[in-house]
Amino acid sequence: MRAEEAVDAGYDEIQHANMLFLNFMPDVKDTRTPARFTAVAERGADLDLSSSEVRAFIEKLRSRGIVVDPTVAVFEGLFTARTGSLAPSYAMIAERMPPQVRRGFLTGGLPEAGKLADFILVDGDPTKDISDIRRVVTIVKDGRVYDARAIYAELGIR
Repeated sequence: MRAEEAVDAGYDEIQHANMLFLNFMPDVKDTRTPARFTAVAERGADLDLSSSEVRAFIEKLRSRGIVVDPTVAVFEGLFTARTGSLAPSYAMIAERMPPQVRRGFLTGGLPEAGKLADFILVDGDPTKDISDIRRVVTIVKDGRVYDARAIYAELGIR
């Protein structure tokens, strides 16, 4: 059920920000899967909040006094946690939890296949001067950031 359908059916509260975004993603049919998070993560930034469709929905929520509980903090770990590392949202309480619960904090967030980027940052514009490609400043490989100057120094490259 889309958020607007829930409001039309008499609901007086919408929980979770992703449900508000999914209202404008009718192609996401089954929200019982991780798609209810991944679709919003992939496409949420493209939602035009000033579009007539969004403005009309916001007005409907306002005019009917619908309470919105975005529960945004719930999603932080889904998007930031990495397998094998302590989920940032649990760092403050992990030590007080039983071992089996702490292990769960290491399982990572949503699978984001292909989302860890490999790229370089250069000091210049190689599209205007191809030799600028030799001026690498930062390297990102498998989502890890490296200082190119430190690598060059370690390898003896000037």
